[in-house]
Amino acid sequence: MSKAPNPATTRILSPTGYAVGVGVLVGDQYILTCAHVVAQAIGCGETEPEPPRGFVLLEFPFVATGQVLQAAIECWHPVQPECTAAMPEDIAVLKLSSPLPAGAKGITLMDGAEMSGHSFDVFGFPEAHNQEGAWAQGELVRPLTFGW
Repeated sequence: MSKAPNPATTRILSPTGYAVGVGVLVGDQYILTCAHVVAQAIGCGETEPEPPRGFVLLEFPFVATGQVLQAAIECWHPVQPECTAAMPEDIAVLKLSSPLPAGAKGITLMDGAEMSGHSFDVFGFPEAHNQEGAWAQGELVRPLTFGW
């Protein structure tokens, strides 16, 4: 199955340039990703209560492969021992330190409350495809017992 490139997709990199996860551009300077991805990218614990220091390296693989950018950690919700709807977890927001590459374009977030039954396609960098990435498909289902 062929998917159109997504100009909002970012590849989060380790200091050696190895892909450790994915992020998505929201607006024109913020990247939404997971705290565990950031932790792996900069070598810190994913449950650390305070935001890690330093910059995260990333690139936009569909519009500027090889153009490595830096982003600061703007918001940090680490992995929690117990997940609840009242305590967001595993979320990180990065702020780009340089201008966007040509062709990059942010997505618009939606309220997912009424999305049950909708299908989706998602792109990521799972371990077996960590450099080139892979597509997956799914269907959104009803909320879990704690509201997610």
